[in-house]
Amino acid sequence: MKTLLILFSASVMSLFIHSSHPLALGVNLMLQTLLVALLIGFIVQTFWLSYALFLVVLGGMLVLFLYVTSLVSNELFDFKITFLFKILWNLGVILILLFIWKGWELAYNPNFMSVKDTFHPYKNFVPSLQSFYSPPTLGITLFLVIYLLIALLIIGKIININAGPLRTSF
Repeated sequence: MKTLLILFSASVMSLFIHSSHPLALGVNLMLQTLLVALLIGFIVQTFWLSYALFLVVLGGMLVLFLYVTSLVSNELFDFKITFLFKILWNLGVILILLFIWKGWELAYNPNFMSVKDTFHPYKNFVPSLQSFYSPPTLGITLFLVIYLLIALLIIGKIININAGPLRTSF
């Protein structure tokens, strides 16, 4: 699974070079972030870090999306058929590499995806977040949560929605 995510990530990186529209670049960046978050989740065996990474990038992408749509609102997204061929070519290369690289593992290992592993995917789970909320670090964790909540409330009060740099909606 990790190999497949790495290959898909490489494919998305190669598509990033061929994109020129800002919204297509944003979609590529979100897809790349999702793949990296999944890869981090599978490596660390907990998805808390990858979930936080994805939410932070998603928040940043929302801000970038607002600015891009206000600056380049009338530019059409020109989808060319050659771009579709590039996507299909990348997926074909990924599938061929996957079958060459991991095909022997599927052919010679009958327990590669057994039913037992499907129902108990975290049988070897090491609770890595247990020390994060233990009594020595609980104080600083609560301080950070309260600090971020207060910062969110203060920024929400400072921002005036009617007087922003973006265009107004009538």
